[in-house]
Amino acid sequence: MNVTTNQALCARRRRQALLCSGAGIAVLVTGLVLNLRSQFGAAYFALLVGTLCSWMGVVLADRWVAIPRPDKVLQEGLKRCTGRPYHLYNWTLPPDHVLLAPWGLTVFHTMGHDGPALIDGGRWRDLRPLWRRLLRFARRPVRHPGELVALDLKALREALAAKDAELAAVPVDTVVLFTHPQAKLTLQRQDAALPVLQPADLDAWAQHALRDRPRLAPALRLRLEELLRELKTR
Repeated sequence: MNVTTNQALCARRRRQALLCSGAGIAVLVTGLVLNLRSQFGAAYFALLVGTLCSWMGVVLADRWVAIPRPDKVLQEGLKRCTGRPYHLYNWTLPPDHVLLAPWGLTVFHTMGHDGPALIDGGRWRDLRPLWRRLLRFARRPVRHPGELVALDLKALREALAAKDAELAAVPVDTVVLFTHPQAKLTLQRQDAALPVLQPADLDAWAQHALRDRPRLAPALRLRLEELLRELKTR
């Protein structure tokens, strides 16, 4: 499988995460010193700014620093998808992770949740104790990502249509992937339009799709591959 990853964007976002986190701590410490000196107005302002910087740092770190990184999880989980027909694009197209496969395109929406969760159709619940959720300050909540996935699909189809109207009609699947090894999912009812997988499920999912889905015509798949190579939007 070929893999294209925007390493420059990853490195830039990691630096921003560390910078925001460091700045947040420094400003909060400054606010503490100002409070001890009875400069309460400046101290409250420092508390607000420091909290915002820390929040931004955690949001960025959760996506770009936390291990395992989604691109590595996908690459490992799809390692049996060998040969040119498979190409994984990470952070180069409008959606974060897109797989070009013999049957079309798949958009992966990744979630780094690291505990128990309930998946019941459109009803998703974080089953961790409240205190653990509070400690996971600023991290993405467990909720059905249908609206976010719809935006990704719309952006991808519009980008394809802008280059080649025929390729905008290529089949595009969507999958939610819980990337963290400590995620423990209770799957009561799957959303047929948005299946939920864990890394260990990726190989079986790909083999099932290869067996059951109609394949793109070779010429069409090559055109799509060429377009995606030129389409880089980030």
